[in-house]
Amino acid sequence: MEVLNVGARVFGFADTHAKRVDGFLSKPDFGSSPTDVVVMSYEMQMMGSLWQLAASLVKDMTEPLKSIVNK
Repeated sequence: MEVLNVGARVFGFADTHAKRVDGFLSKPDFGSSPTDVVVMSYEMQMMGSLWQLAASLVKDMTEPLKSIVNK
């Protein structure tokens, strides 16, 4: 069950970064400052990395189940 808790936390972290990206994009003055680009790049990288980690966790959790089902 610890893997499920870790997976839920990773998904939560990724969603937090996605919400920040959404918040930045909804600002009417987004892009008017060079720091907007830097912050957006950081948030996108973090979100992508966390989604990749979450995908690998899901794969690691489902691989044993596939072998049981395919027997």
